Amino acid sequence: MPGDTGRRVVRYLAALLSGGAAVVYLLIGFEMIRVVDVNPSDMPSMLPFGLAAGGAFLLGAVLLLLFDRRLLWILGGLFQVMAIVMYFAVAPQRDPSFEPWGIGLKVIQAVLLVALAWLALRPSQASPCGGHPEDPAVNTVIVYATRTGNTGTVAEAMGAELRALGAVEIHAVEAAPSLLPHDIDLLLVGGPTEGHGMTEPMKDWLLRIDPASLRERPAAAFDTRLTWPRLLSGSAASGIARRLEERGARLIADPESFMVTMKPELVAGETERAAAWARQLAEVAGQPSRNPVHA
Repeated sequence: MPGDTGRRVVRYLAALLSGGAAVVYLLIGFEMIRVVDVNPSDMPSMLPFGLAAGGAFLLGAVLLLLFDRRLLWILGGLFQVMAIVMYFAVAPQRDPSFEPWGIGLKVIQAVLLVALAWLALRPSQASPCGGHPEDPAVNTVIVYATRTGNTGTVAEAMGAELRALGAVEIHAVEAAPSLLPHDIDLLLVGGPTEGHGMTEPMKDWLLRIDPASLRERPAAAFDTRLTWPRLLSGSAASGIARRLEERGARLIADPESFMVTMKPELVAGETERAAAWARQLAEVAGQPSRNPVHA
């Protein structure tokens, strides 16, 4: 994306500035650059200061090259403000108060502060909700049926995971729209397995949904069922997937089941597995060239 390209350019320029400042501070520490006009024998060692400041700016350069995290840029900006303020605060105690290398460093830090503020205030276009900028932006609709709340819990776990990537709408099937938003990238549909198949509300919704809003829409089906062999328990997800495909959706994964006990309660770890499954699907939906997910 053009916006992400601009961010990379700003980050790399900021890394260059931070690296340059690190070099100057290290040279000051090793006394290859003099910043105060005193007899060397009377001047305390600048090595601890040079190593600390140079190391901090070198770390900043590395972080700018490797990551794009808003919190890092906020902390980096605060560090620049503190360094600039301290320089001018102790100026009367130095002789001379201002010297070329010090002023040059403050100019570098001021420009670096502007770059960090720009990065912090303009979030990545590929990460509208705070996710990693490497992740695709994926808007998702989740439609679920539930009897005892287990499938709803699974749907909420998926939604919580996917909100890091984009907008998420979660609808109980009874209130789900028959016309899907035009800008969604992924549709997840699931319900409990009853009588080897779907519940009646899910069947009704799949019949009334507008096929035009499903056409070539990346989609996947899931269900909750007992921890029996599929042949014995049946699977609502299989029927949901078949109906979605018949009405024009593009399935990007095999039907998935999340297990419940006879109580019925979700088996331990199933909500985490549901969240991981949903993120995997979002990565596929965000990058159409990737292969579908198979169980």
